[in-house]
Amino acid sequence: MREWNALLSWFQTITPLHGILFAALEALFPPLPLAAIVGVNVAQFGMLRGFLYSWIGSTAGCIAVFSLFHRLSKSERVKRRLSGAYLRRARTVVDHTQPLPLFFLLMLPFTPSAFLNVAFGICGYSKKRYLHVLIPAKFIMLGSLSVLGRSVGEALHNRLFILISLGIFLLLYVLSKRVVQRYGDPFG
Repeated sequence: MREWNALLSWFQTITPLHGILFAALEALFPPLPLAAIVGVNVAQFGMLRGFLYSWIGSTAGCIAVFSLFHRLSKSERVKRRLSGAYLRRARTVVDHTQPLPLFFLLMLPFTPSAFLNVAFGICGYSKKRYLHVLIPAKFIMLGSLSVLGRSVGEALHNRLFILISLGIFLLLYVLSKRVVQRYGDPFG
């Protein structure tokens, strides 16, 4: 019981800066559960502010990781190391990935966005193009996670929230399957 009270007292000390930093850290350290971070932000700051803090943090973290690896890809030392057959194939896949399939990959909460940030950054994907896809994709993904985070808390009172959330995730899954069918799996 003491641990629970300590956790609750720590939870009340979370500031907006903490919410943004935790979401940004997930882009650097993928094992951190983004859904839990969004849920904590929504519970602590309310639906709109919790979503905004999560979106700002997650997007900033993704941009930082992508930019770091994009800059590294221009280094002569890294270019020599990236000359292997496997990385040439990865570069070809990344170069031929259209914005719409990338949008769906980044939008789905179960896609390893840290991998995408590193892969697209190190392969020299256009920074402008990547940001134009990343920002709205994260907006939709974190918005749906915010609804789900709120739904879990409200499910005790109104089960309709869970059904709507599950319907949204099912719709996203079906849409992603159709995009893969139409454009092909960019990593397959």
